Amino acid sequence: MARYGGLSEKHFSQAPHAKSLAVKFVGKCALDGQSLVTPFGSHMIFYPETAMQVTCDRLLLVENLETFRCLEDYRWVNYEGLSVMAVYRGDPSLSISDALQFVQCRAEAIWAFVDFDPAGLAIANALHQERLERIILPSVDWISRAADSHRGRQLFADQVDQYGATLDASSHAKVRFWWQEMKHLRSAVTQERMRGAAWHSTCE
Repeated sequence: MARYGGLSEKHFSQAPHAKSLAVKFVGKCALDGQSLVTPFGSHMIFYPETAMQVTCDRLLLVENLETFRCLEDYRWVNYEGLSVMAVYRGDPSLSISDALQFVQCRAEAIWAFVDFDPAGLAIANALHQERLERIILPSVDWISRAADSHRGRQLFADQVDQYGATLDASSHAKVRFWWQEMKHLRSAVTQERMRGAAWHSTCE
């Protein structure tokens, strides 16, 4: 222990990914005036305090890790020429609460890229409502076709009792729009299935 002078035992008891955010960048995000680049299929791990210093136009919260890692494969997502910092929502290794607190503490408008299921819409609904600018999903027509599956109907059935009342009470127009579509379809679509979707600007 002596060779780590100044570090306490508490320091070594922390989880390996404590206070860590997984982030990646689209456009001209910067830190201390230096451009930030994440090559295809990669991401960076930042302390929240460091990530707070990144300059960008929008924040993009991504629900699932595989989609976050391969975000570039979702070619239908329109970033509108803006600089976007994508933040992975987290899991048992990377704290969900740290990621959400980080997103809520920033000032930029938020885009939410989530599964088209009740749990995904509940994630979007829990974000700062005045800053939630977009829910990133493919067109209604594409969603309707992709949702026609046994797996999608089972996902909806498994989640609707837990999240339905909260979504029924949502006051956010975009959440309400997609919730009505979901209730009509009574089905769901995971992010992974959206990889090859087509984008339609009027349906976000």
